[in-house]
Amino acid sequence: MAPKFNCADVLVHALFRHVLSEIAHCSFCSNFCHKTNCFEHLFISYSVHPLCTMPQEIIDMVIDNVADSPSHSFKDKRTLAACALVCRSWLPRTRHHLFDDITLNRSIASFAALLRSEHCTFAPYVRNISAFRTFMDPSDHHFDKIGKDLKRLTNVRTLMLDGMFHACAPWTDFMCGFKHVTELYLHFHLTGNSNCVLGMIHMLPALRRLEANPISPVVFWNSLRPPPPFIDIAPPHLTPPPHLHSIRTGGDSARHILTWLEWFDRLSQIDHLELSPIPGEDKESVLELLRRMGSSLQSLDVRSESVFRDVFRHPSLLELLNVSMCKKLETLRVPNLNSNAQDVDAYETLRKFILGISAPTLESVIIEYPGERHKLMDWAAVDAFLAFPDFPRLRTVQISVGSQLGGYFEENLPRLHELGLLKVETVRYY
Repeated sequence: MAPKFNCADVLVHALFRHVLSEIAHCSFCSNFCHKTNCFEHLFISYSVHPLCTMPQEIIDMVIDNVADSPSHSFKDKRTLAACALVCRSWLPRTRHHLFDDITLNRSIASFAALLRSEHCTFAPYVRNISAFRTFMDPSDHHFDKIGKDLKRLTNVRTLMLDGMFHACAPWTDFMCGFKHVTELYLHFHLTGNSNCVLGMIHMLPALRRLEANPISPVVFWNSLRPPPPFIDIAPPHLTPPPHLHSIRTGGDSARHILTWLEWFDRLSQIDHLELSPIPGEDKESVLELLRRMGSSLQSLDVRSESVFRDVFRHPSLLELLNVSMCKKLETLRVPNLNSNAQDVDAYETLRKFILGISAPTLESVIIEYPGERHKLMDWAAVDAFLAFPDFPRLRTVQISVGSQLGGYFEENLPRLHELGLLKVETVRYY
């Protein structure tokens, strides 16, 4: 049977190759900005070319192909910049790709000056901002004076904060410029008291997703310094964002953020939770909070085996892992057993955990890595349980393994395999 060709795709790729050949001829020369003849050649080429009469959708697809080149490439930026000079109809799409992601660091003062300029035209295209801040940098104080300028970026939806700074650093002015941000990623390290974290989250009223990595001080800064304390009782004005429903957290931030939500009776609004490794002293507290919020969870991700390492060693804590209370659960990713699977008890605990599912809304179960001794697992019980009619919406049971196992899971999970629900994925673990 002859393969089907999409005429639009063929046209786009043909135009894409033509565009790159022209730009390669004109704009990649070392002195492009000073060679008027190069620009004239490019302009005349497209002013008489049928491309100028193409529908805008086709032109946008051509520019998207340019932007889909390998990321973080200086040449790609130059190519997009050259596309912006072709004609007026090419400008909006190229600006969309050029200014979609902005990084703020020691050049933040220059960025603020650009925003204040009456000739600034890129502000509506900025949607994602990554801010890298370190209190040891002489230009760090500019972060505390740019809030008024950042309010011009009305379409920013994602904010990532990285670096190392002192908790006393005022973030109020900076954070007030992002009233429309829906996703916040906290990847920084703090020195001193870390009470400001909750205040930073509080200042984003439209926030829907939060990712908070460990925020303890950097080890090399002072190995004798204790972890930064969090407040024991949240001030009444530091309320969580009203629309926050998805959280990915771990380390020393997991217990504090979940406890903060509990103080304001907001645990029930969290329907998506991802847990990464947490300190041993926080495990029981986090598991207890997880038990309390279970009735609202639709997606639960506990991929990291270290999160529940102690649980697998002490099955008496199994009741805290009971997912039978999650009546609305749709997606469940269970812990892997990469370094825990040393005996039958670990696999028995995992089996009981899976067999505790009772949500008729279940659509997907993902077992991240069943361990090198996967044959100790009672896969027949898992097969009979998940293939039962109690889960009418179940679409996928995915098992991620580190190497080819020659159809082992297809043979030991025959019902799921026959129903077309089983998916075995080979991934590389480092």
